Order: sequence, then C-alpha cells, then structure tokens
Amino acid sequence: MISSKSTSAFTLIEVIAAVILVSVVAMLGIQHVRTAGESGQARGCELNRRTLQLEVERYELLNRSLPSRDLRELKSADYWNGDLPTCPVTGQAMTIDRDGNVVCPTHR
Repeated sequence: MISSKSTSAFTLIEVIAAVILVSVVAMLGIQHVRTAGESGQARGCELNRRTLQLEVERYELLNRSLPSRDLRELKSADYWNGDLPTCPVTGQAMTIDRDGNVVCPTHR
C-alpha cells in the first residue's frame, strides 16, 4: 500500500518572490538613510558657512575692509586658530564673493 504523505515546502517561485521582496525593502531603507546623511552634511556646510560669515563681519568691523577671497587673514589666532572649516561633502574651502558673503563652491 502506498501512503501519500503531505509535505510542506517552499517552491522555487515562493523563494524567489521572498528574496525580491526583501531586496526591495532593503533598497528603500538604504535610500532613506543615504538621503538623511546628505541632508545632514548640507546642514553642516551651512553651519560652517554661517560661522565663517560671522568672522568675516568681525574682521570687516575691526579692519574696515574685507579679507581676501580665500580668507587667509582669518587663519590667525585672533579670528580662527587653525584650519578654517570646509564643506563636509567635498572638503573644498569656502570663499567670499564681492559683497563679502561666504560661499561654498558646492552648495552655492
């Protein structure tokens, strides 16, 4: 007598569907994390730019002129002791425009 046993197992189609579903969910999660990181770097760049802008204004008040375009005068101990902050995204140095506004080459 042949007995029929009922076996429960996943078919190949079900396994492939589960892998695809997990992959889609993972890609959406990675995209969300990457977007948040880029947004944080842009905010960090804006904070660096505002901080340097305050130092440019202070320099202008004390010296009655703007610092050079590359802000080398601000590297002294009176204004900024050490390296000036750069763009956290690209690492490029910030400069000032003709009006005395600090600008980031990446986030104009």
